[in-house]
Amino acid sequence: MFQRQRRTIAMVVALFCLQAVSVRAQTPPVPPEMLTDAELTDVAFVDPDRGFAVGDRGALWKTEDGGRHWRLIPSPVACRWESIHFVDREHGWIVGGNPHQLTHQTTGEILRTRDGGRTWVQVPKLTISALKQVQFFDAKQGIAIGQASEFSPAGMYRTSDGGLSWTPIAGASQVGWNSAAFVGPQRGVVGGPRGSVSLLAGQDLLPVRMPNIGARAVRRLALADDRHAWLIGDGGLVLASDSAGSGWTMPPGEIPAIARQQMDLRALAVRGPHCWIAGAPGSVVLHTHDGGATWELSRTGRATPLRSLFFLDEHRGWAVGSLGTILATRDGGRTWTEQRSGGARTAMLGLFSRPDRIPLEVITRAAGNDGYLTAVEILNADITDPRHGRMPIEERTAAAVAQIGGSSVDHAWRFPVREPELLLPPEAIVQLWDRINEGRSVEELEAVLVRKIRQWRPDVIMTERSSPRGAEPLSHIINQIVLNAVTKAADPGAYVEQREQLGLEAWKPKKVFSTLPPETPGMVNLS
Repeated sequence: MFQRQRRTIAMVVALFCLQAVSVRAQTPPVPPEMLTDAELTDVAFVDPDRGFAVGDRGALWKTEDGGRHWRLIPSPVACRWESIHFVDREHGWIVGGNPHQLTHQTTGEILRTRDGGRTWVQVPKLTISALKQVQFFDAKQGIAIGQASEFSPAGMYRTSDGGLSWTPIAGASQVGWNSAAFVGPQRGVVGGPRGSVSLLAGQDLLPVRMPNIGARAVRRLALADDRHAWLIGDGGLVLASDSAGSGWTMPPGEIPAIARQQMDLRALAVRGPHCWIAGAPGSVVLHTHDGGATWELSRTGRATPLRSLFFLDEHRGWAVGSLGTILATRDGGRTWTEQRSGGARTAMLGLFSRPDRIPLEVITRAAGNDGYLTAVEILNADITDPRHGRMPIEERTAAAVAQIGGSSVDHAWRFPVREPELLLPPEAIVQLWDRINEGRSVEELEAVLVRKIRQWRPDVIMTERSSPRGAEPLSHIINQIVLNAVTKAADPGAYVEQREQLGLEAWKPKKVFSTLPPETPGMVNLS
């Protein structure tokens, strides 16, 4: 299934430069058809039967039979929900947020329940930025982390009244956090973009000891107990701590090479010495039962990215991710079964260098209006730190594409191009990438693209135009590597390790389209 079962309501969208595009602080109601494939970002169970999954466009799913049946329940806000947390069987919270139009500021949103999720109530009149994660220690005390702002330069908040009001935690100016793990209300560790990791001690943000991880973003943190913690992120990043996050090292056992080299890790769950890790592609789950001394890979049967893992105990767990996918295991992650999904693959995949190269009108028409599932991969992220208090461009891009009907947006981290470098000759751009990729940037980017094509299995690929005369050097590089990758993705003999170890089979798209300059007519033949 690669198209929504019913045609969605046509969307009228103002299409302007992505440096300014955003959704309103209070988004309009989302058509039900667009919630079936909305990306899911987090999942939590309060007992073996009752669980919830949350995600993009205000998606809020509930099960009362262990996941055999999931149903949508109304969400008071149609924002992107990022995190759900229950402190006991009755008290739970959901956090997320919306970007503001034009200003790139954000507004945080919070739902709370005091009856085990039977009803969810919006917390009103909040003056906080968009949130990424929430954790409570009892029914009153909790911490939330997310986007930094003028009101909260540290991007962290405390509550002592069950989430009705929030007080900023003092700290140095940051660009925001992606994940956190707290021992208690006064101590924990937070991680975010460009390898940023800090220790929270009371009101202070302290540095930590850790190896150089370069431009990788920290995506998830989790505590096994008061001392032992895990950290994962881009480029197969896995680190462990035995000091509650004040110091980080490689795990005692070697991570499988295929995960380090060809996975971006997004999902993490910990139960005592057990640790489960997943990401993009979502075809495998990493698992250790002995604190990281040994590791094994288990197949999930689904290639699309996984964004969150939750284990109720050592045996029963769930995974959620792109296209509304929910998977479950009853044997500690050795085998997985699909409980629901809004689609198994996409109809269209966009491969573009930068967010402002995305043809938004095409996605609006094909995805928002006609219901074709669409994913976008940004290949050349600008790693320059965003201005304080502004939503990062990768998150603004995801919000814009979701608003017009797209199903997923992801960003590569290994091939950055800053604004002044856009008009460098192709050879000079490749040389910049070679410094990060040990002189193999073209080969590495091709491998990434082959993996993305096999992961999403699209019928149609969109990419940038060829520019052999040098008018747009970056576009020309991407165009040529994409065309090579399309050929390699269809060849079972190319990148054999992706099939044998990641379970990604060869895939041949039916058509490849490239964009054209403004006012330039094009021709498409359709059979």
